[in-house]
Amino acid sequence: ASLLTLGSAERAGSQGKHLFAVVAKCKAKLHFPADDVVLALFLAMETANPVSPYKSYVATLPHDGSHKRLPRFWSEEERQNWLAGSPLAERSRADQAGVRTDYSMLAELWKDSSVAKAASLPPLPSLEGYSE
Repeated sequence: ASLLTLGSAERAGSQGKHLFAVVAKCKAKLHFPADDVVLALFLAMETANPVSPYKSYVATLPHDGSHKRLPRFWSEEERQNWLAGSPLAERSRADQAGVRTDYSMLAELWKDSSVAKAASLPPLPSLEGYSE
């Protein structure tokens, strides 16, 4: 299995180059580090690609929903019950909002991009695909 890295995204032809370009356009406004965003988007795109060269790598990743135990996936009630008074409560709240905000910016740029249209690049995965 090939390991999926930032280098993998860089070598992914026009799709990879365009991912980096779109993320670079809004880098200053992103909640998460730009490299993390590129890698998350690339992984989500490869997960949705039935002929991905990374299919065997993606198959090794957990698919049991265990990531939903992370605080950024919790409801506000769960946050209050488990993290009241902790700085992690605000951090998980900010991360939850940051995923949505980052994705919205990137999806709009990707959709409006003449490069994506001209190169017939696939649409970005759903918010759920990106956040998971």
